[in-house]
Amino acid sequence: MSKVITDFPDLAQRFVEFQRLSKELKVKRKIKIPPEPTSDKTRDLYHHLGHYINIIHLKLVHQLHLLSVGIKAENPEVMATVRSCIETIGALAYMVQEIEKKRQQPEAIWEMLNIATMGENKKTMSKQTVFTHAPQTYHSADYVRAVNDILDNELKKNGSKNGAYILERYDFFSEYTHPNYLAMEAYWEVKSGKLKYNKKISCMRKDNLADILFTITPLILVYVMVLRRAEKIESDFKKLMGA
Repeated sequence: MSKVITDFPDLAQRFVEFQRLSKELKVKRKIKIPPEPTSDKTRDLYHHLGHYINIIHLKLVHQLHLLSVGIKAENPEVMATVRSCIETIGALAYMVQEIEKKRQQPEAIWEMLNIATMGENKKTMSKQTVFTHAPQTYHSADYVRAVNDILDNELKKNGSKNGAYILERYDFFSEYTHPNYLAMEAYWEVKSGKLKYNKKISCMRKDNLADILFTITPLILVYVMVLRRAEKIESDFKKLMGA
């Protein structure tokens, strides 16, 4: 951590904030094993949603850990992890939005959670599916749009006109996930008229780190908002257990 702060002093405060938020996030949810399902879809909404929130939370905590390790190593390949974080946060944001629309339709909510938890993408490049009995899952683009909508609404409340911020960031980090132009430029440059390759693992540039930190920090805050909304619904569903 000290090396990152030394190498990128202008971003030191932002990095420390990211580290603090990541650490705090671990205890934002107490992971509990949900009760055994009863085969009653209304009563099992609590089981289903609780399980879904648990795995999303654990997945994000693990991704943020990988992101922290990559930043400390100053490895530009960690840029792809930011894209994964956006999709993971979006997965919970999407389900919260859809559940809130269908609060009076328990069977529909149960089915949505089943798809989100157990589904797979059947529209594959190979035209093959891995789990033939799994339902077609939701598209990750829908997840990204959901988290973008939430941040946009918060920005509008504060008078900001910086709309579609997450969509723009997602497009940007997608370039670093695939070997397209932006993903390549971290590994070479022309210096003093000569071609130079960045062969070290720790070849992250200042702009790389800035892009990561100025994206992931507000995203963590958005996730906490989404988590609280999800847990409120979870609490409501828990009351149905006694119905």
